[in-house]
Amino acid sequence: MTDNNEPFGLSRRKILGGMGAIGVASVGAGLGTTAYFSDQEEFTGNTLTAGTLAIKVDWQQRYWGAPPEVRPQDYATTANEAGETVSNYPHVNAFPDDSGDGEQDLGGVVYAGENAVFSPAEIPACCDCVDGEYYVTYGGDSHCIEPIVDERTAEEFYDDSRDDVSSLFLDIQRENGAVLFLYRQDLGGSELGEPRLFFVLDKFGNDDGGGYATFTVEGDLTDVVWEDLEWEIEDDPGADSADEYSISSTEATASWIWGDNRTDGGVLGSLTEDFALRINPDLNGAAALSGGTSTFDPTVDVGLTSLVVLSGDPETEIVLEDDLGGPMADDDLGDIVIHSECGLEMGEETAAFGPNAESLIELDDVKPGDSGEVTFSLHVCDNPAYIWMGATGFDAESVLGEFVRARARLVPGCLNEVDGFDAIDGYDGDVVVEGTLNEVLAALADAAYQGVALTTEDGDACFDPIADSTCVAFEWWFPIGQENVNDAQGESVSFDVGFYAEQCRHNDQNVA
Repeated sequence: MTDNNEPFGLSRRKILGGMGAIGVASVGAGLGTTAYFSDQEEFTGNTLTAGTLAIKVDWQQRYWGAPPEVRPQDYATTANEAGETVSNYPHVNAFPDDSGDGEQDLGGVVYAGENAVFSPAEIPACCDCVDGEYYVTYGGDSHCIEPIVDERTAEEFYDDSRDDVSSLFLDIQRENGAVLFLYRQDLGGSELGEPRLFFVLDKFGNDDGGGYATFTVEGDLTDVVWEDLEWEIEDDPGADSADEYSISSTEATASWIWGDNRTDGGVLGSLTEDFALRINPDLNGAAALSGGTSTFDPTVDVGLTSLVVLSGDPETEIVLEDDLGGPMADDDLGDIVIHSECGLEMGEETAAFGPNAESLIELDDVKPGDSGEVTFSLHVCDNPAYIWMGATGFDAESVLGEFVRARARLVPGCLNEVDGFDAIDGYDGDVVVEGTLNEVLAALADAAYQGVALTTEDGDACFDPIADSTCVAFEWWFPIGQENVNDAQGESVSFDVGFYAEQCRHNDQNVA
């Protein structure tokens, strides 16, 4: 074997749970990484490389215990409105955490907390887009796209003709198609203008054209609020237009209706460098204005038949849909998601946090009524995989471990609803294992770290790449009212939690 750790079989990869430390009472904020090991097996005179297998893990951990004014070292810090550094209770640390405040964010896009638009399952962990590209997902598929860059302003590029009430730039149009793309003006000297989001509907001069469309855009704009944006181009504008444009505190919406030989559309801007958008297209009969006005006859005209994203130039297109149902079809489609930054850079060595820099989870000086949790998001990137959750590095006869309760469970939607000791029983999701901390760790340590097999939220044992991003929580709590609780005073326990993956192909899940 050429494996760099212990000898696992072909097509297997072990991942240590080096995502950071559960800073229950003695850990500050930090960034996390994971460890990958060789996926090769050596035969006589040759090396056989198994199919690619990559799994990436992000996490968020919280602790409800000593107040931050008593033990400030237990919690991450953030800046308040006055610019003062304050505790970000109950957040301890997370990965990724580009802002360094203990809450998950990637490039400023937040994936944790009450105000997050996106869940941790939607972190674009597996993306390999390069600088200057944007990561687009739709219908389970993913793409790296480039903005269209041109010296013209957005208005000039759209080529909006008020006489014809249409865009006259035919290159960005598609007959009976809805087109989206990002645009940045070339300002010279390698400087680009802020991104703008274009919507272009149908093609000028299309005798069978005309239709209905509604697009709703929400997301995380990082450095600006939604009210800072505007529909910079409204095709058609004014009180006489049937089209509708709006921007609220959380989203931007536009609804269009147009007749044959015309186009419609608009430009939303300007976006910041870092953002994530969720765009919901309601086309044809699903659009807000469907069935209205005499400018379009759904009994004669074709309506929209395709949904397209342009990349880099007007000729390069990614077809998301090419067989829409026609002018009155209920084409309420899935979301198009665009991230300006993506990919989790996982390190080659296990990350360690906390004073001893040795364990993933450290419980020290915990008291009855304390609780904590870490929620992991698991992203399979290449080939379908079985995943196990394991634990190692703990004292199997820990005194504290007999008083503390723990469980591992699936977290539907990756939003952990447990919010402190009093909510420990208010949860959804299948429990993987539960008991005293010692019992849970013993179960997770079974089969030489391979541990307990996980399933998707649908109960499948095999996790598909990207689509089956699944979240698992490790939760602990110190019940109140136990007898002999003084035996746990001054005791501590530390351990690692991790994940082990094998390709589904050529491997039996039940064989170690």
